Amino acid sequence: MLRKSDEGWRGTLINEFGIKAFDFIITSQKSELLNTIAMMNKWYIRRTIAGDLHFLFEIDNPDAPFQTKTTRIEQAGTMTVSMKKKKSVTRNPDNCITLNNLKRNIVYSLNIIPQ
Repeated sequence: MLRKSDEGWRGTLINEFGIKAFDFIITSQKSELLNTIAMMNKWYIRRTIAGDLHFLFEIDNPDAPFQTKTTRIEQAGTMTVSMKKKKSVTRNPDNCITLNNLKRNIVYSLNIIPQ
């Protein structure tokens, strides 16, 4: 679940069983995880996920601090934005978004749920 406010993005990550993993706040300068479940409440896990979410939500913001390190490639309706062998985001024509954290070997896949 996600909502855009004046300060940035606020959201909650819920798995397919309805269990809340964490809440998050993303502004143009930083990202923060709140109310994380016990197994994810480690500083290195929170830091990695917060950085990945910040990259994902601020990818189109020209003022984001990482924009000078990114490259954009567009082919046949698919857009890929990558950051020097660390992270990449791929947007497919079917509105599926995939974020790869190449450093930690984590893949996030986001799909639009029809109402």
